[in-house]
Amino acid sequence: MAGDALPNEFGSSNSYVAGTAIPAMSVAIARRWVMGAVLVFLGSQLSGVAVGLIVGLLLGDSGAASTAVHGGNGPWWFTLSTAIGQWAGFIGGVVLVVRLTTKRPAFPSIGLSFRFIDLAGIAIGLVAQFALSGLTTLVFGHTNSNTTKWTAGFSGGGLIVICLSLMFVVPVVEESLFRGLLGRGLLSMARPSRSFQTWWLVFVALADGALFGIVHGQLHLLLALSLFGALLQLLSMRTGRLGMGVFAHAAFNASAVIPVLIAGHA
Repeated sequence: MAGDALPNEFGSSNSYVAGTAIPAMSVAIARRWVMGAVLVFLGSQLSGVAVGLIVGLLLGDSGAASTAVHGGNGPWWFTLSTAIGQWAGFIGGVVLVVRLTTKRPAFPSIGLSFRFIDLAGIAIGLVAQFALSGLTTLVFGHTNSNTTKWTAGFSGGGLIVICLSLMFVVPVVEESLFRGLLGRGLLSMARPSRSFQTWWLVFVALADGALFGIVHGQLHLLLALSLFGALLQLLSMRTGRLGMGVFAHAAFNASAVIPVLIAGHA
């Protein structure tokens, strides 16, 4: 199923990265997208901390925010405000990079669109969560979902907000950066020969997945999240869009946070 090809910087309307439904772009722009993705990620970490510190000042509790920045346990409002700052940095950065490099609308350029068939991603995400949780338990003896660090200290309305964000906001912002800006940039950075084509696609899927796993910062989940990231990249390459990956990502997260949400209101 082909994605929506874009002309000019992205090649002709029939130009796709070989073996995928991803519209091709020039190597120069691809490199800028990859570098931009790295800068966006780093900048979003700073924007998240900045928002958390500002909220701390507004609440008159800058000490708690400062303690959290230096690795201590922060209050729920710090976790939520830094997350909002990071997510805003992700989306704002992606839009800025695409506009500066192509002068085109960001979301169509990164493939952020949806079709009815993308709902199949829900089943894919649930199966992936079950399989990868089993793999993590087999290797480490436990799962300790990545959601634990996000939901710690939350209760009541705050817990509902963060859980809904993990289900509906995080999939969009993370797919936009990792499979949109970064993934598409990596795919177009090289022009491999036909004999090397398959290996290049595999490399991109594994590299994108590994980076996705690493940035989550939990060693026992590195393998599972890396494999899931690679799966999401494969979905993007196959469909030419991020829609199916967003639904898969949302279902993957939902299966982890809904039990937390239920337990928090039991």
